[in-house]
Amino acid sequence: DSTSSVDVETEFKIQNALERIMKDTTTFIITQRISTIRNADRILVLDKGRVVGYGTHQELFEGNVLYKQIYETLFHKQKTKTGVKKMTIKGGI
Repeated sequence: DSTSSVDVETEFKIQNALERIMKDTTTFIITQRISTIRNADRILVLDKGRVVGYGTHQELFEGNVLYKQIYETLFHKQKTKTGVKKMTIKGGI
């Protein structure tokens, strides 16, 4: 994952460059950050090597429990890092 350990500004630059390169092509992106693939035409959600979800970000967020958990966990981690909001997330993925 090319964006897993970069700051938000660098991630934005990488995403913009990738969008230009990927225009009108089929591209597979493997990532741990939903922000990297949020605008993808289609997203596959894998759990232990099995496809457990397929669709757009909105479709998955509304209808796939695992995707929504991942999104909310990552979103809350980002909020905590920026000091906007702190909360404890119970359980794990």
